[in-house]
Amino acid sequence: MLVSQKDAITRITGIITPESINGLENKIGGAFSKLKSTHFAEGQRYCFLATVIPQEKYRIVISDAAWIYEAPVNPGAYAAAALVQGVSAAQREQLVAQHKEEQTAYADYLGSQEAGKELLLYGVGDDALAPLKKQYINFGDATIHSMILHLREKTAIKMTTSQKFEYKSEGYGKQWDPTTSITAYFTALDKFRTSLADRGISTSVDEMTMAAGARMWESEMFTEDQMVAWENKTPAQQTWQALQDFFTEKWLERRQYSQATAKHSRFKDAALAAQEMAAAEEEGEASAMMFALLQEQHRTQLDAMTAANQKAMEAMFERMNAIVAGNGSGQNKENANPGGNANAGTDAGATKRKKKKCPHCGKTVFHKAADCYELDANASKRWTGWKSVKETGEATS
Repeated sequence: MLVSQKDAITRITGIITPESINGLENKIGGAFSKLKSTHFAEGQRYCFLATVIPQEKYRIVISDAAWIYEAPVNPGAYAAAALVQGVSAAQREQLVAQHKEEQTAYADYLGSQEAGKELLLYGVGDDALAPLKKQYINFGDATIHSMILHLREKTAIKMTTSQKFEYKSEGYGKQWDPTTSITAYFTALDKFRTSLADRGISTSVDEMTMAAGARMWESEMFTEDQMVAWENKTPAQQTWQALQDFFTEKWLERRQYSQATAKHSRFKDAALAAQEMAAAEEEGEASAMMFALLQEQHRTQLDAMTAANQKAMEAMFERMNAIVAGNGSGQNKENANPGGNANAGTDAGATKRKKKKCPHCGKTVFHKAADCYELDANASKRWTGWKSVKETGEATS
């Protein structure tokens, strides 16, 4: 069954890096999480995962910092304890059943080791693991753990000091988002610490604990009194487990208080919403009245403007009609500029008057002798381009 998971493995081509080994380890670990185990802690849940990932990583998975990895040993063909003299039949039956379970666990372990080796060789090729290969037995005495460790320490390219420092600083410096679970943050930080060992980067639980404490300060999730209470603990009390317990408790208290406050706020918000609705209704009625008043004023102004416009139009039409009526007999050519030496503005529209001879210009015209443009007294009334009959040479009659 495990070998059939080969299709899920992505083969590493080219340079082998710590990241590619992590990916390979994760893929094989996922495949090994499908075969139940009665030997390892949480084996019914995580199956044979313990045979793939290091002890430190499995401790994080099962949340047991004291767990020790022990591979199953050959229980032998018989249940030796059941053959001891004095053992009752009931005890013997129980010991035999236990022995059979141990045999099954050991057989499954051997099978899983062979399958894991095959998956590793498929993922990286024989050359990457050649130093572990022995004559006659090939990789018979190697384990999945030893093969992955060889890939990390002997095959994968090494990170420079600068790269190691940057990787470590970024991991420990990653801030915690207070909107997410604080326990998930602690688990992720613990996993990161184990990844440092995979890359040959030295660290410690104390360093991780100090980094987590700094992130708690930065989160601004806790009060100053709470942070000071943590800082006042002795170094012996500031363990990784103590830090998780302390800040998880404070975080849960904060969440509980926030929920209670939110519930109380919902009642306040409901009352406030009712007040605002009532105020809105009153304001709506006042706004409606004001709008109606403004509409009435606007209508009055429009009516006044319409009446004024109508009156102005009627006056304009009256003036136009008067002009048309006054000019109905044709234009008075005597008053047109520059059509003759006539006095514009004088005798306009007097079509029934008789012309008289002007003693000054010598023409038979309607204008009075005193209004003739030939007189210097009327020089200001002359139009542009006016010329005296003396200059034009027009004969007087």
